[in-house]
Amino acid sequence: MRSEKKILMCSVIAEAIYKSRHELIEEFLKLNYTVIMVSPDSTSEIPKELLTHDKIKYYQIDLKRTGLNPINDLKTINQLRKIIKKEKPSTTYAFGGAKAAIYLTLAAHKEKVRKNYCMINGLGSIYRGSGFKNSIIKSVMTVLFKKSLSKSHGVLFQNNDDLRTLTAKDIVDERKTHIVNGSGVNVEKFPHSPPENTHNFLFVGRLLKDKGIYEYVEAAKLIKQEYQYAKFTIVGGYDDNPTSVNEEEIDEWAKAGIIEYMGRQKDVFPFYKEAAVFVLPSYHEGTPRTSLEAMAVGRPIITTDAPGCRETVIDNKNGFLVPIQNVETLKEKMVFFLQNAEKVKDMGDESHRIALEKFDVNKVNKQILGIITKSRMREV
Repeated sequence: MRSEKKILMCSVIAEAIYKSRHELIEEFLKLNYTVIMVSPDSTSEIPKELLTHDKIKYYQIDLKRTGLNPINDLKTINQLRKIIKKEKPSTTYAFGGAKAAIYLTLAAHKEKVRKNYCMINGLGSIYRGSGFKNSIIKSVMTVLFKKSLSKSHGVLFQNNDDLRTLTAKDIVDERKTHIVNGSGVNVEKFPHSPPENTHNFLFVGRLLKDKGIYEYVEAAKLIKQEYQYAKFTIVGGYDDNPTSVNEEEIDEWAKAGIIEYMGRQKDVFPFYKEAAVFVLPSYHEGTPRTSLEAMAVGRPIITTDAPGCRETVIDNKNGFLVPIQNVETLKEKMVFFLQNAEKVKDMGDESHRIALEKFDVNKVNKQILGIITKSRMREV
């Protein structure tokens, strides 16, 4: 019996729930839903105000963000099924990683949950990488996506590139798909702040090769040869992903005076405020939350002409789009701001305008709530 309004939300990391979905949870609570949060992180990662709310529950499960292991994956699905049996949600919603979308959708279908939805936050390198190993992973993920997404009542995408990739391969029925403007940004938590300088560049993100961290550092190294006063800051934590930068590399760059490494930070607003320009040379994204936060604060964006990234920039208006893995062009656009200081404010103001108009979290949540609470269900 599932008469009570109850939604189970699952992510591969708790941070994705409380950082980028906190406002969405509050909207569901306003609609008198009970919210069940599920992730592989311990409760120490969850803010106390969420854990102590009488209409919020949290479950920790075994779910690894990367890798495919049939035994572990079946264990995860069974854990999700047990939680669903116990809590009897009327709706499920997965986000923050392909594995969350696949496993929760399969578990929800098996347990006959009335409505189940998922968001594809980005396809990563699955469908854009090369090599034998990647082709094997791609084949396995295609089978898993087809099996799970066919059971979903709605699949949300953050950019058209990812939607077209999966619909073109007949992995998902286009009639079930929806486009939303990323996860949105809370413009009150990231208020517009006039730039305090014109020479501080900032990278915020996981320290992964695919985030463009090496290109950022290489461009910084070249710029430092001529513009010694330029500052290049990195904020972000190490990752268990095999493409993660290691501590020795970061230490080497910092000792050489190329970058300032600030580690992982819970409050990133002060770093956006101190920056002049935000740089994310990523190879692929859903819609990068960090770019949206920098835009809200009023910073120009330099990012790649890649899926998800290009959604955040109108080229030459609020920043620049550069080719993926192109250090020379990245350097050229960063130097542009050193040579044209007035453009930092002009383009930053345009970023803020776009953030308000397109990516305000209240508008994005209205989109998501409309899909999840009002959509007519299709047979699955």
